[in-house]
Amino acid sequence: DDRVFAGLRASYAHTNRLFGRSGSWDVGTGGRSDWSNRQLDHQRARTILGRRVDDRIAQASFYGWARQSLDLSSRLRVELGLRGDGYRFGVRDRLAGGDTTWPHASGARWRVIVNPKLNVAFEAAPGTTLFLNAAGGFHSNDARDAILAGANDRVLPRARGRELGARHSWSGGSVSAAAWLLDLESELIYVGDEGTTAASGRTRRIGLDLDGRLRLARWLWADGDLNLSRGRLRDEPASADRIPLALTRVASAGLTVRDAGAVAGGVRLRHVGSRAANEANTITARGHTLTELFGAWRLAHAEVRLTVDNLFGV
Repeated sequence: DDRVFAGLRASYAHTNRLFGRSGSWDVGTGGRSDWSNRQLDHQRARTILGRRVDDRIAQASFYGWARQSLDLSSRLRVELGLRGDGYRFGVRDRLAGGDTTWPHASGARWRVIVNPKLNVAFEAAPGTTLFLNAAGGFHSNDARDAILAGANDRVLPRARGRELGARHSWSGGSVSAAAWLLDLESELIYVGDEGTTAASGRTRRIGLDLDGRLRLARWLWADGDLNLSRGRLRDEPASADRIPLALTRVASAGLTVRDAGAVAGGVRLRHVGSRAANEANTITARGHTLTELFGAWRLAHAEVRLTVDNLFGV
């Protein structure tokens, strides 16, 4: 996979009054284009025996959105928004007619989707905010699947998400917790042996996000995040309803030195838990924990950074 992409974004914001209440509105638009070459070779012992996939993909996306924020009281704020997205999928198959198990396709297809957004924030006490978010979204499919899809297939499957949480902040840190639910009309599953993806049925994920920041000293901060998720295929029996490779546990933690003159740095741990690698959960993708070491030295008109990824070679 090699890729070149480019995009533009523009937005405008302004304060206003609506129904006698102060607020603000903003609008924006943008787009992005990707040009990529996708190839998959059949090999044994690193000897190439033949090419299975050789596609040139040109994908363009365009979007526009508008949002109105309104202070209903000194403690309650509401945001309403609307966003539209358009996609053009273009594929040129350079192996059409060759000996392959993957269905080849060339052509182009357009799709447009519009989604509403709602955010509500309530200041329950000084430094403590309760929030509720609900929105529609989507996930874009592999361009090759979009070309092969039938006239009534969901090329941009809808997503519906809800989130309820609380956040508390003070001068020495912050903590927050949020419970969420996400429904997808169709899940996208990677098929490694064929170098492509496959659309499955409906899925539902529920999860919990926790995070905290704490100032241990004037120059030392600690932080941690924990994300838990349970995802299932909604139209499959319990014995075969796992979403292959869907993350179930992700965590990170770190110590950071800052506000200590010209030198800054720290250490960070990143953990991904084990998860099911197939629908029946008979194969497990093992988790891992990586350690990162980083530092920075600020000069008068420049900054030097050094990062060691995967410090222990996991």
